[in-house]
Amino acid sequence: MTEAAKLHELQEREREFWNKKAQESAAALDLDMYRVTPDAVHDPAMPWLPYMGVTHMVRRVLDVLGDVRGKRVLDIGAGTGFMSVALALRGAYVVATDVAEQPLEVGAFRAKVSGVSDRIEFRRVASESLEFADNSFDIVTGLFTLHHLDLAHAAKEMHRVLKPGGKGGFVETSGRNKLLIAARNTLPGRYGIDKAGSDDEIPLDARAETHLRAAFGDGVRYHYPDLVFMRMLAANIGLFRFQPMMWALKATDNVMWSLHILRSWSYFVAVELEKDTAAQ
Repeated sequence: MTEAAKLHELQEREREFWNKKAQESAAALDLDMYRVTPDAVHDPAMPWLPYMGVTHMVRRVLDVLGDVRGKRVLDIGAGTGFMSVALALRGAYVVATDVAEQPLEVGAFRAKVSGVSDRIEFRRVASESLEFADNSFDIVTGLFTLHHLDLAHAAKEMHRVLKPGGKGGFVETSGRNKLLIAARNTLPGRYGIDKAGSDDEIPLDARAETHLRAAFGDGVRYHYPDLVFMRMLAANIGLFRFQPMMWALKATDNVMWSLHILRSWSYFVAVELEKDTAAQ
């Protein structure tokens, strides 16, 4: 099988997986669940995200991106559109892309109820072959996107469409904690533990960083504004989902985060990308 055929099969598997996810949530579409407010830092349809530290990651990405007013933003792997809407509410003009069409339909609904339909264009586009001109975006972003992609292709495409000096900001799952990755590879789908991700996704590991650096050089930076390690027990095992235990797990993560050397053990990471001002 050719490389192009393998890439097409990967994209079709991801499309099928995320279309199914969108179908499962479509019946729950309502204003309160999908409306985004101008100060939002997490998807209101996923109320567990603050406990899992994702709000800290989103805030760091927003800090990295800076003032987005009037900026042209590409949200890749936009899914149901939270980040697209959040940035549009902050004054950006957004093109939201995804390989699956049905999550984008949810995103369009979200943009409508949040009052920013006129600031977001939703398009079904694969991130490994972006259909945009060179140097056409000020910002590229995404939430839990990069680890689903063939970064050998997608990193080059992101670099190509960014303007010189353009910024990228992503919240991702990290592959640096070998214990968490071993658990991830063996436990989901067994022992009553849900399997939330697709078969093809791979948390960002050394190979992923190599692809990012091949495209962006020294403009790749990883940030750990929170350490999410012990909390993964509460996220995956019902036995740990009672308040005192959840508090204890989070407190343990906070203590570990205070030791700088342990921060990269986090399962979540904020990824910063920057295109050199001299690049074309």
